[in-house]
Amino acid sequence: MGELGLVGAVRGDHKRRTTVADPAAERLANLVRRNFAADRPNRLWVADRSHR
Repeated sequence: MGELGLVGAVRGDHKRRTTVADPAAERLANLVRRNFAADRPNRLWVADRSHR
């Protein structure tokens, strides 16, 4: 199986990390000026649309 690149099933909470964040890296500016604080209930709605 190893020669063919096959692996067995993994059960449980095993998640593979593909990247590791650099804590010293500069963070990008918040150009959208996101403000998710509502002054009262049901006042601020946020949606995420994917364009496919």
